[in-house]
Amino acid sequence: TDLLTDAAVAQTYMLPVFAAREEAYPLFARLCALSADPARFVRGIEHNGTVIGLINDVEMTGGTVELGYALLPAHWYNGYAAEAL
Repeated sequence: TDLLTDAAVAQTYMLPVFAAREEAYPLFARLCALSADPARFVRGIEHNGTVIGLINDVEMTGGTVELGYALLPAHWYNGYAAEAL
């Protein structure tokens, strides 16, 4: 839930700003449920065994899929999102 409570991530990923980790748990649970749905694409991005971000489908239209991603700011500009994509 650190990813979901980071202000910089909220700005770039268009997330609500959560004042406390507990407020982010419902969204975290929804993302976990979506990751189990074979019709959706929601995956964690990890580095050295730690989840540092996520990648997910934003829109699916016809045969195209728009993907979005979010990373903890400490891991920006290291190529992790590009590698995940």
